[in-house]
Amino acid sequence: MRAALPQHGTPWPELEREMRQLAAGDIDWRAGKAAVYVFNAGAEVAQVQKEAYALFQSENGLGPLAFPSLKRMESEIVGMALDLLHAPGRLDQVPDRPLAILLFGALTEAALAAARGEAEPDDLFAAFERLIDRFSPADRPPPP
Repeated sequence: MRAALPQHGTPWPELEREMRQLAAGDIDWRAGKAAVYVFNAGAEVAQVQKEAYALFQSENGLGPLAFPSLKRMESEIVGMALDLLHAPGRLDQVPDRPLAILLFGALTEAALAAARGEAEPDDLFAAFERLIDRFSPADRPPPP
């Protein structure tokens, strides 16, 4: 059954209680039980995350013209992640998030394959690698 929009707001104590009850069955990531979904970097980092999120929780990251600060922070974070993966070219200029997710997946697979000592990742990765190569500035055609 689809939830209906309530006629009136819910007081925060009641809403918080409901949210905590919903989360009661979630994996205990804070105790290190979720290796792939979330990483617990400790209480100090968690505090920074909460405060940083609170500063920008109402801005819309999909509106880079209205919120250039968010676009800059996103680009810096993507660039840092790409550096960690030794990515070629200017992949931090990828214009859309789903494509960026695919690119990160391909780069991660390449790093894992290299760590395993494999000379060639499987054919699926080869297709992603060709896609990544298209974003290299040297391969990009000049704008019309």
